[in-house]
Amino acid sequence: MRWLGILMVLAVLTGCAGNGISGASVPATHVYAAALPSASGSGRFIELMLFSDSDALFVEAYLDHPKGKAVRTGHWIRSGSYIDLTLDQGETLSFLWQGNYLIYEGNAYGSAGLRLEALRPASSGPGLNIGLGVHGGF
Repeated sequence: MRWLGILMVLAVLTGCAGNGISGASVPATHVYAAALPSASGSGRFIELMLFSDSDALFVEAYLDHPKGKAVRTGHWIRSGSYIDLTLDQGETLSFLWQGNYLIYEGNAYGSAGLRLEALRPASSGPGLNIGLGVHGGF
C-alpha cells in the first residue's frame, strides 16, 4: 500500500506541465507505472505516459533522489499487441500489451524485467490534468 501512495504522488509530480513536448497541452490518454527495487537505494519509479497525438513521456526516478529523475520524450505506435516507443535519443522500447500491463520485451531492466501497470483514474489537481490510467484498451 505504501508503494501505491508513492506511485500516485510521483505520478502527479512528474506530470507533463512544462515538459516541452506537444503532449503538454493534451491530457495523457494512458499512464503506466512500476516501482522497482534498487541496489543503491530505496527503489526506482518508472512511468510511461502515452498521449493521443502519439507523443510519449518516459520518466525514471530513484525514490531517494527525486531531483535526479530522467525524463525522456518520444513517440509511440500500436502494432497489434505491441506498443513501440521510440525515444528522441534514438532508443526504441517494445512493450507487449496485456490488458492492464505493458511488458518490456528487452533486457535493459535485468532478469526481473519491466512490467508497467495502468494506473486508475485520479484527480491530479487544477492545471495538471495528466489523465491517469485507462483500463479499456487503445
